[in-house]
Amino acid sequence: MTADGVGRDPDGVAARVREAVAVVRGSAVGEQDDGLRFYDDLGFDSVNLMELKFLLEGGFPELGGLSLPEMLTSLVSIGSLVEYLSLQLAAS
Repeated sequence: MTADGVGRDPDGVAARVREAVAVVRGSAVGEQDDGLRFYDDLGFDSVNLMELKFLLEGGFPELGGLSLPEMLTSLVSIGSLVEYLSLQLAAS
């Protein structure tokens, strides 16, 4: 669990994920919605996913290195990624 309580606060996780998605997309943070799908709605490709992975590793250092193959099933939408990371943080 982190000192700032992010593992207990899914909204904190969601905010970090939305910020990382916005950086990768070059858009405003407020344009991100949990229901947006990475491939279909946001147009992410493999390069974008790698960028997102590296940003998330920096945003959640307590998780260590994230495995993209393990994350693939959670990379459907912003909301599914938030859920995955929240579970990982709760287990750490």
